[in-house]
Amino acid sequence: MQASASTNRTSKFIEGAGWLLSILVPIALYFVLISFSLNSEVVIFLSILSSAIVMWIFRIVPEYLPGIFVIVACASLGLVPSNIILSGFSSETFMMVFSVLCMTILIARSGLISRFILILLRALPQKEGYFNSVFFISFSLLTPLIPSIVSRTQLVAHSLTNFINILKLETKNEHITKLTANAFFGTSLFSSIFLSASLMNFVILALLPLQEQQRFQLVGWFQASLAAAIVMIVAYMVIFAIFFRGKETIKIPKQLIIEQLERLGPVSKDEWISLATVAAFFIGMMTFPYHKISPTWIAFGLAYILLSFNVLNREDIQTRVDWSFLMFMASVVGIASIATYFDLSGTISTKLQSFIYLVGTSQEALIGFLTISTIFVRFFLPIGATVALLIPIFISLAGLYGISCWSACFVSLMMVDMWFFPYQCIFYTEMRESFSGQELPFQEKKFLIFNAVVNIVRILAIFASFYYWQWLGL
Repeated sequence: MQASASTNRTSKFIEGAGWLLSILVPIALYFVLISFSLNSEVVIFLSILSSAIVMWIFRIVPEYLPGIFVIVACASLGLVPSNIILSGFSSETFMMVFSVLCMTILIARSGLISRFILILLRALPQKEGYFNSVFFISFSLLTPLIPSIVSRTQLVAHSLTNFINILKLETKNEHITKLTANAFFGTSLFSSIFLSASLMNFVILALLPLQEQQRFQLVGWFQASLAAAIVMIVAYMVIFAIFFRGKETIKIPKQLIIEQLERLGPVSKDEWISLATVAAFFIGMMTFPYHKISPTWIAFGLAYILLSFNVLNREDIQTRVDWSFLMFMASVVGIASIATYFDLSGTISTKLQSFIYLVGTSQEALIGFLTISTIFVRFFLPIGATVALLIPIFISLAGLYGISCWSACFVSLMMVDMWFFPYQCIFYTEMRESFSGQELPFQEKKFLIFNAVVNIVRILAIFASFYYWQWLGL
Protein backbone atom coordinates (compact mmCIF):
# COMPACT_ATOMS: atom_id res chain seq x y z
CA MET A 1 0.00 0.00 0.00
CA GLN A 2 2.80 2.41 0.92
CA ALA A 3 4.65 1.64 -2.30
CA SER A 4 1.46 2.23 -4.30
CA ALA A 5 0.80 5.56 -2.56
CA SER A 6 4.40 6.65 -3.16
CA THR A 7 4.09 5.75 -6.85
CA ASN A 8 0.87 7.75 -7.15
CA ARG A 9 2.46 10.80 -5.51
CA THR A 10 5.44 10.58 -7.89
CA SER A 11 3.13 10.25 -10.88
CA LYS A 12 1.09 13.29 -9.83
CA PHE A 13 4.25 15.33 -9.23
CA ILE A 14 5.59 14.47 -12.72
CA GLU A 15 2.23 15.30 -14.29
CA GLY A 16 2.07 18.63 -12.46
CA ALA A 17 5.65 19.48 -13.48
CA GLY A 18 4.80 18.61 -17.07
CA TRP A 19 1.78 20.92 -17.17
CA LEU A 20 3.74 23.75 -15.54
CA LEU A 21 6.62 23.43 -18.02
CA SER A 22 4.21 23.21 -20.97
CA ILE A 23 3.11 26.73 -20.00
CA LEU A 24 6.45 28.24 -18.98
CA VAL A 25 8.71 26.83 -21.73
CA PRO A 26 6.83 28.40 -24.69
CA ILE A 27 6.65 31.76 -22.90
CA ALA A 28 10.39 31.74 -22.19
CA LEU A 29 11.20 30.54 -25.71
CA TYR A 30 9.06 33.28 -27.23
CA PHE A 31 11.02 36.06 -25.51
CA VAL A 32 14.36 34.41 -26.33
CA LEU A 33 13.56 34.00 -30.04
CA ILE A 34 11.95 37.40 -30.47
CA SER A 35 15.22 38.99 -29.32
CA PHE A 36 16.90 37.51 -32.42
CA SER A 37 14.56 39.53 -34.68
CA LEU A 38 13.01 36.43 -36.21
CA ASN A 39 9.75 36.48 -38.12
CA SER A 40 6.91 36.70 -35.56
CA GLU A 41 4.97 33.83 -37.19
CA VAL A 42 8.01 31.55 -36.90
CA VAL A 43 8.53 32.52 -33.26
CA ILE A 44 4.91 31.82 -32.40
CA PHE A 45 4.95 28.47 -34.21
CA LEU A 46 8.14 27.33 -32.44
CA SER A 47 6.71 28.41 -29.08
CA ILE A 48 3.54 26.41 -29.68
CA LEU A 49 5.59 23.43 -30.85
CA SER A 50 7.76 23.60 -27.71
CA SER A 51 4.65 23.23 -25.54
CA ALA A 52 3.66 20.12 -27.53
CA ILE A 53 7.18 18.68 -27.12
CA VAL A 54 6.95 19.09 -23.33
CA MET A 55 3.60 17.27 -23.36
CA TRP A 56 5.16 14.45 -25.34
CA ILE A 57 8.20 14.19 -23.04
CA PHE A 58 6.12 14.03 -19.86
CA ARG A 59 3.35 11.94 -21.49
CA ILE A 60 0.67 13.95 -19.69
CA VAL A 61 -1.89 13.50 -22.48
CA PRO A 62 -2.52 10.85 -25.17
CA GLU A 63 0.11 10.96 -27.92
CA TYR A 64 -2.16 12.40 -30.61
CA LEU A 65 -3.37 15.43 -28.60
CA PRO A 66 -0.20 17.62 -28.69
CA GLY A 67 -0.17 17.41 -32.49
CA ILE A 68 -3.85 18.38 -32.68
CA PHE A 69 -3.10 21.24 -30.28
CA VAL A 70 -0.40 22.59 -32.63
CA ILE A 71 -2.68 22.32 -35.68
CA VAL A 72 -5.64 24.02 -33.98
CA ALA A 73 -3.46 26.77 -32.49
CA CYS A 74 -1.78 27.54 -35.84
CA ALA A 75 -5.12 27.54 -37.64
CA SER A 76 -6.74 29.81 -35.04
CA LEU A 77 -3.88 32.31 -35.21
CA GLY A 78 -3.70 32.20 -39.02
CA LEU A 79 0.05 31.59 -39.05
CA VAL A 80 0.03 29.80 -42.41
CA PRO A 81 -2.59 29.08 -45.12
CA SER A 82 -5.23 26.53 -44.08
CA ASN A 83 -4.43 24.16 -46.95
CA ILE A 84 -0.92 23.71 -45.48
CA ILE A 85 -2.12 23.27 -41.90
CA LEU A 86 -4.73 20.68 -42.93
CA SER A 87 -2.60 18.95 -45.57
CA GLY A 88 -2.46 15.78 -43.47
CA PHE A 89 -6.25 15.39 -43.60
CA SER A 90 -6.39 15.89 -47.37
CA SER A 91 -3.56 13.50 -48.30
CA GLU A 92 -4.05 10.17 -50.04
CA THR A 93 -2.12 8.56 -47.20
CA PHE A 94 -4.94 9.43 -44.76
CA MET A 95 -7.41 7.59 -46.99
CA MET A 96 -5.03 4.64 -47.42
CA VAL A 97 -4.50 4.20 -43.68
CA PHE A 98 -8.24 4.38 -42.96
CA SER A 99 -8.95 1.76 -45.63
CA VAL A 100 -6.21 -0.63 -44.46
CA LEU A 101 -7.43 -0.32 -40.86
CA CYS A 102 -10.93 -1.31 -41.99
CA MET A 103 -9.56 -4.43 -43.68
CA THR A 104 -7.50 -5.44 -40.66
CA ILE A 105 -10.55 -5.28 -38.38
CA LEU A 106 -11.95 -8.19 -40.37
CA ILE A 107 -8.69 -10.15 -40.32
CA ALA A 108 -8.37 -9.85 -36.54
CA ARG A 109 -12.04 -10.68 -35.94
CA SER A 110 -12.21 -13.72 -38.21
CA GLY A 111 -9.94 -16.04 -36.19
CA LEU A 112 -7.99 -16.87 -39.34
CA ILE A 113 -4.67 -16.45 -37.51
CA SER A 114 -5.38 -19.07 -34.83
CA ARG A 115 -6.59 -21.54 -37.45
CA PHE A 116 -3.44 -21.05 -39.51
CA ILE A 117 -1.15 -21.65 -36.50
CA LEU A 118 -3.07 -24.79 -35.48
CA ILE A 119 -2.90 -26.20 -39.03
CA LEU A 120 0.86 -25.71 -39.11
CA LEU A 121 1.30 -27.30 -35.67
CA ARG A 122 -0.75 -30.30 -36.74
CA ALA A 123 1.40 -30.82 -39.84
CA LEU A 124 4.82 -30.50 -38.17
CA PRO A 125 6.66 -32.96 -35.90
CA GLN A 126 6.09 -32.78 -32.15
CA LYS A 127 9.26 -30.88 -31.30
CA GLU A 128 9.77 -27.62 -29.46
CA GLY A 129 11.92 -26.15 -32.22
CA TYR A 130 9.08 -26.48 -34.72
CA PHE A 131 6.62 -24.99 -32.24
CA ASN A 132 8.83 -21.92 -31.77
CA SER A 133 9.35 -21.57 -35.52
CA VAL A 134 5.60 -21.71 -36.17
CA PHE A 135 4.96 -18.81 -33.82
CA PHE A 136 7.74 -16.70 -35.32
CA ILE A 137 6.76 -17.42 -38.93
CA SER A 138 3.01 -17.03 -38.32
CA PHE A 139 3.28 -13.63 -36.69
CA SER A 140 5.89 -12.53 -39.22
CA LEU A 141 3.41 -13.33 -42.01
CA LEU A 142 0.85 -11.31 -40.09
CA THR A 143 3.15 -8.28 -40.13
CA PRO A 144 2.28 -6.91 -43.61
CA LEU A 145 -1.44 -7.70 -43.13
CA ILE A 146 -2.15 -5.68 -39.97
CA PRO A 147 -0.45 -2.25 -40.00
CA SER A 148 -0.93 -1.54 -36.30
CA ILE A 149 1.96 -3.00 -34.26
CA VAL A 150 -0.08 -2.48 -31.10
CA SER A 151 -2.92 -4.56 -32.56
CA ARG A 152 -0.52 -7.31 -33.57
CA THR A 153 1.13 -7.51 -30.14
CA GLN A 154 -2.30 -7.58 -28.49
CA LEU A 155 -3.05 -10.59 -30.72
CA VAL A 156 0.21 -12.12 -29.44
CA ALA A 157 -1.03 -11.91 -25.86
CA HIS A 158 -4.45 -13.30 -26.72
CA SER A 159 -3.00 -16.13 -28.83
CA LEU A 160 -0.47 -17.10 -26.17
CA THR A 161 -3.14 -17.14 -23.50
CA ASN A 162 -5.34 -19.36 -25.68
CA PHE A 163 -2.54 -21.79 -26.50
CA ILE A 164 -1.39 -22.00 -22.90
CA ASN A 165 -4.94 -22.94 -21.91
CA ILE A 166 -5.53 -25.27 -24.86
CA LEU A 167 -2.24 -27.16 -24.50
CA LYS A 168 -2.21 -26.95 -20.69
CA LEU A 169 1.30 -25.51 -20.61
CA GLU A 170 3.08 -24.47 -17.45
CA THR A 171 3.86 -20.76 -17.21
CA LYS A 172 6.94 -18.86 -16.01
CA ASN A 173 9.32 -21.28 -17.71
CA GLU A 174 11.83 -20.87 -20.50
CA HIS A 175 9.59 -22.49 -23.09
CA ILE A 176 6.83 -19.88 -22.68
CA THR A 177 9.50 -17.17 -22.73
CA LYS A 178 10.75 -18.55 -26.06
CA LEU A 179 7.23 -18.57 -27.51
CA THR A 180 6.61 -15.02 -26.31
CA ALA A 181 9.91 -13.80 -27.77
CA ASN A 182 9.27 -15.45 -31.14
CA ALA A 183 5.70 -14.17 -31.36
CA PHE A 184 6.60 -10.64 -30.20
CA PHE A 185 9.59 -10.22 -32.49
CA GLY A 186 7.72 -11.86 -35.33
CA THR A 187 5.18 -9.03 -35.10
CA SER A 188 7.60 -6.16 -34.43
CA LEU A 189 11.02 -6.93 -35.91
CA PHE A 190 9.97 -6.47 -39.54
CA SER A 191 7.63 -3.50 -39.09
CA SER A 192 9.92 -1.29 -41.22
CA ILE A 193 10.36 -3.87 -43.99
CA PHE A 194 6.85 -3.67 -45.46
CA LEU A 195 4.97 -0.44 -46.18
CA SER A 196 1.77 -1.94 -44.78
CA ALA A 197 3.48 -3.31 -41.65
CA SER A 198 3.28 -0.13 -39.56
CA LEU A 199 1.02 2.88 -39.44
CA MET A 200 4.13 5.00 -38.94
CA ASN A 201 5.37 3.92 -42.40
CA PHE A 202 2.37 5.67 -43.94
CA VAL A 203 3.27 8.84 -42.04
CA ILE A 204 6.76 8.66 -43.55
CA LEU A 205 5.32 8.03 -47.01
CA ALA A 206 3.17 11.15 -46.73
CA LEU A 207 6.23 13.27 -45.82
CA LEU A 208 8.39 12.07 -48.74
CA PRO A 209 8.67 14.08 -51.97
CA LEU A 210 5.98 13.14 -54.50
CA GLN A 211 8.40 11.28 -56.78
CA GLU A 212 9.59 9.06 -53.91
CA GLN A 213 6.01 8.52 -52.72
CA GLN A 214 5.26 6.97 -56.12
CA ARG A 215 8.45 4.90 -56.14
CA PHE A 216 8.20 3.47 -52.62
CA GLN A 217 4.77 1.92 -52.69
CA LEU A 218 4.34 -1.69 -51.55
CA VAL A 219 6.75 -3.35 -54.00
CA GLY A 220 9.31 -0.54 -54.14
CA TRP A 221 9.43 -0.27 -50.34
CA PHE A 222 10.01 -4.00 -49.89
CA GLN A 223 12.65 -4.11 -52.62
CA ALA A 224 14.63 -1.30 -50.97
CA SER A 225 14.45 -2.95 -47.53
CA LEU A 226 15.22 -6.50 -48.72
CA ALA A 227 18.84 -6.51 -47.52
CA ALA A 228 17.77 -5.39 -44.04
CA ALA A 229 15.16 -8.16 -43.93
CA ILE A 230 17.70 -10.87 -44.81
CA VAL A 231 20.25 -9.63 -42.27
CA MET A 232 17.64 -9.41 -39.52
CA ILE A 233 16.31 -12.92 -40.12
CA VAL A 234 19.77 -14.50 -40.07
CA ALA A 235 21.03 -12.44 -37.12
CA TYR A 236 17.86 -13.06 -35.09
CA MET A 237 18.08 -16.83 -35.61
CA VAL A 238 21.73 -16.86 -34.48
CA ILE A 239 21.08 -14.71 -31.40
CA PHE A 240 18.00 -16.75 -30.45
CA ALA A 241 19.89 -20.04 -30.77
CA ILE A 242 22.76 -18.75 -28.60
CA PHE A 243 20.63 -17.00 -25.98
CA PHE A 244 18.14 -19.86 -25.50
CA ARG A 245 20.52 -22.76 -26.02
CA GLY A 246 19.61 -25.89 -24.13
CA LYS A 247 17.54 -29.05 -24.30
CA GLU A 248 13.91 -29.18 -25.32
CA THR A 249 11.52 -28.64 -22.44
CA ILE A 250 8.20 -29.69 -23.97
CA LYS A 251 6.52 -32.13 -26.32
CA ILE A 252 3.55 -30.83 -28.27
CA PRO A 253 0.36 -32.83 -27.58
CA LYS A 254 -0.85 -33.13 -31.17
CA GLN A 255 -4.19 -34.67 -30.19
CA LEU A 256 -5.15 -31.48 -28.36
CA ILE A 257 -4.33 -29.49 -31.49
CA ILE A 258 -6.53 -31.74 -33.62
CA GLU A 259 -9.38 -31.44 -31.12
CA GLN A 260 -9.12 -27.66 -31.12
CA LEU A 261 -9.26 -27.54 -34.93
CA GLU A 262 -12.38 -29.71 -34.82
CA ARG A 263 -13.97 -27.26 -32.37
CA LEU A 264 -13.31 -24.42 -34.79
CA GLY A 265 -15.32 -26.27 -37.43
CA PRO A 266 -15.24 -25.40 -41.16
CA VAL A 267 -13.75 -22.14 -42.43
CA SER A 268 -16.20 -19.34 -41.58
CA LYS A 269 -17.60 -16.69 -43.90
CA ASP A 270 -15.48 -14.00 -42.24
CA GLU A 271 -12.34 -16.07 -42.82
CA TRP A 272 -13.13 -16.51 -46.52
CA ILE A 273 -13.87 -12.81 -46.91
CA SER A 274 -10.62 -11.96 -45.09
CA LEU A 275 -8.63 -14.15 -47.47
CA ALA A 276 -10.38 -12.70 -50.53
CA THR A 277 -9.89 -9.10 -49.36
CA VAL A 278 -6.19 -9.58 -48.63
CA ALA A 279 -5.66 -11.36 -51.96
CA ALA A 280 -7.46 -8.62 -53.90
CA PHE A 281 -5.49 -5.86 -52.17
CA PHE A 282 -2.07 -7.40 -52.77
CA ILE A 283 -2.85 -8.46 -56.35
CA GLY A 284 -4.05 -4.92 -57.03
CA MET A 285 -0.86 -3.46 -55.55
CA MET A 286 1.39 -5.87 -57.45
CA THR A 287 -0.29 -5.22 -60.79
CA PHE A 288 -0.29 -1.41 -60.49
CA PRO A 289 2.12 -0.99 -63.47
CA TYR A 290 -0.54 -2.55 -65.74
CA HIS A 291 -3.87 -1.06 -64.60
CA LYS A 292 -2.47 2.27 -63.21
CA ILE A 293 -5.12 2.38 -60.47
CA SER A 294 -3.70 4.05 -57.37
CA PRO A 295 -3.17 1.62 -54.44
CA THR A 296 -5.05 4.15 -52.30
CA TRP A 297 -8.16 3.77 -54.42
CA ILE A 298 -7.83 -0.02 -54.45
CA ALA A 299 -7.74 -0.06 -50.65
CA PHE A 300 -10.57 2.46 -50.37
CA GLY A 301 -12.68 0.49 -52.86
CA LEU A 302 -12.28 -2.71 -50.85
CA ALA A 303 -13.14 -0.91 -47.60
CA TYR A 304 -16.21 0.58 -49.30
CA ILE A 305 -17.35 -2.90 -50.42
CA LEU A 306 -16.94 -4.27 -46.88
CA LEU A 307 -19.06 -1.42 -45.54
CA SER A 308 -21.66 -1.60 -48.33
CA PHE A 309 -22.35 -5.30 -47.74
CA ASN A 310 -22.39 -4.78 -43.95
CA VAL A 311 -19.40 -7.04 -43.43
CA LEU A 312 -18.17 -4.14 -41.30
CA ASN A 313 -20.84 -2.13 -39.51
CA ARG A 314 -21.01 1.33 -37.96
CA GLU A 315 -19.94 0.06 -34.55
CA ASP A 316 -16.79 -1.49 -36.06
CA ILE A 317 -15.87 1.84 -37.65
CA GLN A 318 -16.61 3.84 -34.51
CA THR A 319 -14.90 1.63 -31.95
CA ARG A 320 -12.27 -0.50 -33.72
CA VAL A 321 -10.67 1.91 -36.19
CA ASP A 322 -7.68 3.61 -34.56
CA TRP A 323 -9.02 7.15 -34.96
CA SER A 324 -6.49 8.53 -32.49
CA PHE A 325 -3.66 7.41 -34.76
CA LEU A 326 -5.38 8.86 -37.83
CA MET A 327 -5.60 12.21 -36.02
CA PHE A 328 -1.98 11.92 -34.96
CA MET A 329 -0.81 11.07 -38.47
CA ALA A 330 -2.70 13.99 -39.99
CA SER A 331 -1.33 16.41 -37.38
CA VAL A 332 2.26 15.18 -37.91
CA VAL A 333 1.99 15.75 -41.67
CA GLY A 334 0.52 19.20 -40.96
CA ILE A 335 3.35 20.13 -38.57
CA ALA A 336 5.94 18.98 -41.10
CA SER A 337 4.22 21.03 -43.82
CA ILE A 338 4.28 24.12 -41.60
CA ALA A 339 7.98 23.57 -40.86
CA THR A 340 8.63 23.26 -44.60
CA TYR A 341 6.61 26.42 -45.30
CA PHE A 342 8.89 28.33 -42.91
CA ASP A 343 11.97 26.38 -44.19
CA LEU A 344 12.80 25.42 -40.60
CA SER A 345 13.91 21.88 -41.40
CA GLY A 346 16.26 23.18 -44.09
CA THR A 347 17.78 25.74 -41.73
CA ILE A 348 18.27 23.18 -38.94
CA SER A 349 19.72 20.66 -41.41
CA THR A 350 22.30 23.18 -42.63
CA LYS A 351 23.39 23.84 -39.03
CA LEU A 352 23.54 20.10 -38.31
CA GLN A 353 25.63 19.50 -41.40
CA SER A 354 28.43 21.57 -39.89
CA PHE A 355 28.21 19.46 -36.74
CA ILE A 356 28.28 16.16 -38.67
CA TYR A 357 31.35 17.35 -40.57
CA LEU A 358 33.24 17.12 -37.25
CA VAL A 359 32.86 13.34 -37.59
CA GLY A 360 33.15 13.07 -41.36
CA THR A 361 31.74 14.27 -44.65
CA SER A 362 30.75 10.86 -46.01
CA GLN A 363 27.33 9.30 -46.33
CA GLU A 364 28.42 6.70 -43.76
CA ALA A 365 28.91 9.53 -41.25
CA LEU A 366 25.38 10.75 -41.96
CA ILE A 367 23.90 7.26 -41.43
CA GLY A 368 25.80 7.01 -38.13
CA PHE A 369 24.50 10.42 -37.02
CA LEU A 370 20.90 9.51 -37.93
CA THR A 371 21.20 6.25 -36.00
CA ILE A 372 22.68 7.73 -32.82
CA SER A 373 20.47 10.82 -32.73
CA THR A 374 17.28 8.75 -33.12
CA ILE A 375 18.31 6.37 -30.33
CA PHE A 376 19.10 9.34 -28.07
CA VAL A 377 15.80 11.15 -28.70
CA ARG A 378 13.84 7.93 -28.10
CA PHE A 379 14.94 7.90 -24.45
CA PHE A 380 12.84 11.05 -23.98
CA LEU A 381 10.08 11.02 -26.61
CA PRO A 382 7.58 8.37 -27.72
CA ILE A 383 7.78 6.89 -31.20
CA GLY A 384 5.28 9.19 -32.88
CA ALA A 385 6.74 12.40 -31.48
CA THR A 386 10.26 11.32 -32.49
CA VAL A 387 9.10 10.77 -36.07
CA ALA A 388 7.24 14.09 -36.11
CA LEU A 389 10.30 16.07 -35.04
CA LEU A 390 13.18 14.25 -36.71
CA ILE A 391 11.89 13.09 -40.09
CA PRO A 392 11.54 16.56 -41.73
CA ILE A 393 15.11 17.35 -40.63
CA PHE A 394 16.42 13.99 -41.85
CA ILE A 395 14.76 14.48 -45.23
CA SER A 396 16.57 17.80 -45.65
CA LEU A 397 19.87 16.25 -44.54
CA ALA A 398 19.44 13.46 -47.09
CA GLY A 399 19.29 16.04 -49.88
CA LEU A 400 22.47 17.72 -48.63
CA TYR A 401 24.39 14.42 -48.61
CA GLY A 402 23.04 13.10 -51.91
CA ILE A 403 21.13 10.06 -50.64
CA SER A 404 17.44 9.32 -51.10
CA CYS A 405 15.01 10.76 -48.56
CA TRP A 406 13.53 7.28 -48.12
CA SER A 407 16.90 5.87 -47.00
CA ALA A 408 17.26 8.50 -44.27
CA CYS A 409 13.68 7.89 -43.14
CA PHE A 410 14.19 4.11 -43.14
CA VAL A 411 17.16 4.48 -40.78
CA SER A 412 15.01 6.49 -38.40
CA LEU A 413 12.14 3.99 -38.64
CA MET A 414 14.46 1.13 -37.75
CA MET A 415 15.84 3.03 -34.76
CA VAL A 416 12.56 4.36 -33.33
CA ASP A 417 11.46 0.76 -32.81
CA MET A 418 14.62 0.05 -30.79
CA TRP A 419 13.99 0.09 -27.04
CA PHE A 420 15.68 -0.94 -23.80
CA PHE A 421 13.13 -0.07 -21.10
CA PRO A 422 9.38 -0.85 -21.14
CA TYR A 423 8.35 2.83 -20.97
CA GLN A 424 9.96 3.34 -24.40
CA CYS A 425 7.80 0.75 -26.14
CA ILE A 426 4.05 1.20 -26.25
CA PHE A 427 3.47 -2.07 -28.09
CA TYR A 428 5.29 -4.03 -25.37
CA THR A 429 3.31 -2.36 -22.58
CA GLU A 430 0.08 -2.99 -24.51
CA MET A 431 1.01 -6.66 -24.85
CA ARG A 432 1.62 -6.90 -21.08
CA GLU A 433 -1.75 -5.33 -20.34
CA SER A 434 -3.49 -7.65 -22.80
CA PHE A 435 -2.84 -10.71 -20.65
CA SER A 436 -6.23 -9.99 -19.05
CA GLY A 437 -4.84 -8.81 -15.74
CA GLN A 438 -3.20 -12.17 -15.13
CA GLU A 439 0.35 -12.68 -13.97
CA LEU A 440 2.69 -12.61 -16.95
CA PRO A 441 3.19 -16.19 -18.19
CA PHE A 442 6.77 -15.56 -19.36
CA GLN A 443 10.02 -14.66 -17.56
CA GLU A 444 9.99 -10.89 -18.06
CA LYS A 445 13.55 -10.22 -16.89
CA LYS A 446 14.98 -12.74 -19.33
CA PHE A 447 12.74 -11.41 -22.10
CA LEU A 448 13.96 -7.83 -21.56
CA ILE A 449 17.61 -8.91 -21.60
CA PHE A 450 16.99 -10.80 -24.83
CA ASN A 451 15.33 -7.69 -26.32
CA ALA A 452 18.38 -5.57 -25.47
CA VAL A 453 20.60 -8.07 -27.30
CA VAL A 454 18.26 -8.21 -30.31
CA ASN A 455 18.78 -4.46 -30.79
CA ILE A 456 22.11 -5.42 -32.38
CA VAL A 457 20.10 -6.93 -35.24
CA ARG A 458 18.69 -3.55 -36.26
CA ILE A 459 22.07 -1.81 -36.29
CA LEU A 460 23.61 -4.59 -38.39
CA ALA A 461 20.70 -4.39 -40.80
CA ILE A 462 21.12 -0.63 -41.31
CA PHE A 463 24.81 -0.74 -42.12
CA ALA A 464 24.39 -3.79 -44.35
CA SER A 465 21.60 -1.96 -46.19
CA PHE A 466 23.80 1.06 -46.85
CA TYR A 467 25.88 -0.79 -49.46
CA TYR A 468 22.77 -2.42 -50.91
CA TRP A 469 21.25 1.06 -51.38
CA GLN A 470 24.38 2.22 -53.15
CA TRP A 471 23.95 -0.72 -55.54
CA LEU A 472 20.32 0.29 -56.12
CA GLY A 473 21.35 3.90 -56.67
CA LEU A 474 19.61 5.23 -53.57
